[in-house]
Amino acid sequence: MVADIASIYRLAGLQRHLLRVCVTLLLGVYAGTLWAATVSNVVTTEHMSAQLIAEHQELIPGKASSIALKLNHRPQWHSYWRTPGDSGLPTQIKWDVPAGVKMGAIHWPAPKRLPFGPLMNFGYEGETWLISDITLPPDFAKPSVTLSSHVEWLVCNDVCIPEEGQMTLTLPVGLPGTSPIVNPEAVRGFETVRTLLPKKANGWSFSAVSTIAGSTLSIVPPQGQPFPQSVSFFPYDEGVVEPSAVQTLSHDGAGYQLSITRAVQPVAPLVRLRGIVVTKNGTASPEALEIDIPVQGAEVAKPDAAIDTSAQLGLIAAVLLAFSGGILLNLMPCVFPILSMKVFAFAREADADKSRRNGLFYSIGVVISFWLLAIVLMGLRSAGHEFGWGFQLQSPVIVASLALLFFVLALNLLGVFEMGSLVPSPLASISPRHPDVSAFFSGVLAVAVASPCTGPFMAVALGYAVTQPGWTSLAVFTSLGLGMALPYFLLAWFSGIRKWLPRPGPWMVQLRQFLAFPLLATVIWLAWVLGVQAGVSPLIDLLLALWLIGLGLWFFGRFPSRLGKTVSWVLALSILIPMANIAGSATSELTPQAGKWETYSQARVEQRLGDGKTVFVDFTAAWCVTCQVNKKLVLNTNEIDHAFEQSGVVRMRADWTNRDPEITRALARYGRSAVPMYLVLRPGQSPELLPELLTKSLVKAALASPESPGSESSKPILGTL
Repeated sequence: MVADIASIYRLAGLQRHLLRVCVTLLLGVYAGTLWAATVSNVVTTEHMSAQLIAEHQELIPGKASSIALKLNHRPQWHSYWRTPGDSGLPTQIKWDVPAGVKMGAIHWPAPKRLPFGPLMNFGYEGETWLISDITLPPDFAKPSVTLSSHVEWLVCNDVCIPEEGQMTLTLPVGLPGTSPIVNPEAVRGFETVRTLLPKKANGWSFSAVSTIAGSTLSIVPPQGQPFPQSVSFFPYDEGVVEPSAVQTLSHDGAGYQLSITRAVQPVAPLVRLRGIVVTKNGTASPEALEIDIPVQGAEVAKPDAAIDTSAQLGLIAAVLLAFSGGILLNLMPCVFPILSMKVFAFAREADADKSRRNGLFYSIGVVISFWLLAIVLMGLRSAGHEFGWGFQLQSPVIVASLALLFFVLALNLLGVFEMGSLVPSPLASISPRHPDVSAFFSGVLAVAVASPCTGPFMAVALGYAVTQPGWTSLAVFTSLGLGMALPYFLLAWFSGIRKWLPRPGPWMVQLRQFLAFPLLATVIWLAWVLGVQAGVSPLIDLLLALWLIGLGLWFFGRFPSRLGKTVSWVLALSILIPMANIAGSATSELTPQAGKWETYSQARVEQRLGDGKTVFVDFTAAWCVTCQVNKKLVLNTNEIDHAFEQSGVVRMRADWTNRDPEITRALARYGRSAVPMYLVLRPGQSPELLPELLTKSLVKAALASPESPGSESSKPILGTL
């Protein structure tokens, strides 16, 4: 009996033990399932792994949560911060989420300074989390939400490799009004990265003063807080601060000063410091403080010519130069044809009073138009923008519009159509009934067609004007307008001068047609400007618009019937489509190359080899750190340039800044997936690959010898810089 009771107790204990084991296993499986549901698939490359991680196990409608992009870099490899520094590209996330779901921008943790030769980059090594906020709408009714992301990053060591990955994460949706359950496996990661995110500088005092080299940032910590051992400033704006310049920290008793150097080739004046100040004490985690403060004493940068003229030129001299420049502006190819036709119209005008009124209102139109240009220019400059004469030509849509205007005027001079028949009857009747209004707008048109041109003396005078106060600047523009209007005004008021004009005759038709060709030359120039600004596609849009407006005006001039006019107007209005494309186009990033470097193509390489030439190909990219170092220290030096000249080797540059399938195939053909790659090709010989890090002696040896000792097919030479 006693043995039976003991057996029962042992059995009960075993059951309790098994129950605990089962519960533990079930909880482990449940926790593993929850963890699996809060992370995405892992994208693994040779140099990096990437994965999405959710902060909470579920998303609650109407409440914000966070998603992190976890990046694990292989040792010695790094990716980039929002402002990469001297080279590189920031990581980009393109989200595809259900309607109503809002994904915020990346919250960038404080980066590290990553020196590479003479360059300095800002980025991340090891494990990095990039957080983005997510918010579901309050009425979100689906049981789950799927987040898809396409991530692109640039990972660099001695070479730079653009990589990408597709990640998908599906999270359950909880009940509205409840609190989301924290993802226990991600708590530490989110806590760590949030300590590195920029914070408001509460209690800190920051101020900046302009210096010759850039600016000095004064820093005073909160009361009672020791000053950090190291301080670094990371700018939000590219091309304003020189990344590689040493930031020196000093103490003057009242506080600390950090020297910040202006960019060598600034894209904008250093008038504000926008970025983060990263402080560090010993082994403690760095602290990032966000600042956006004005630089005291900073001025909007002036062009060198403007600085010189403002120092050496007075108002009277500027007015005289502007007046002379206005007179000579009439001889520019964009103005002279229009002025000539207006002048020869005097030969048909017998009424002296009408001629004088015509000249007066024409002059008023010219001067008022220059006033409007001056007011717009001064307004833009007072807002902190850098503009000068011809600022409107910085807009592709205005360049295209001016090209269309000159083209229409040229067709009118060629006799394709008559301007008077183009406008509606009520407007056409204004000219004979109100000649003063017609003369006024003729002056406005003259200034419009003059806007792309700059005559002699104008540059100095206008350089002075844009640096002066409002009324002084307006006086210079007034003088410019009076100078431009002067020839027409004199002809209108003094009949004796008009006697020198040739008598009307058939020759005027030939002259009128001849004067169309300077306008067509101006159209060609403006088309070139547009191509440089915005690329080939907007240029094709402009050519299409010119073709449409030309065909429409030809129909209008040749078929005056209602049907002909309807067709012409439909064709003319069709230009709105290509013009809209031009307006939506962004100006292209101009990366001019030295004229000694040819643009790479396989066909061109084969052509040069067929000519018996040796070809050196530089596979490069603007974001490639090593590429820029090699250019700065080796390829772009006078010594190597002289070596190329002596050897007669053809230089080609394969720019992989933007994805280029032909360059990608070329890299793969030679066993590479990244830049830089330096290739020496000789007729009838095997290709030679040089190392990623170049030296001057190595390149000179490769150019001089048919079998380069620095190539990958032979023992490398350790050259000297």
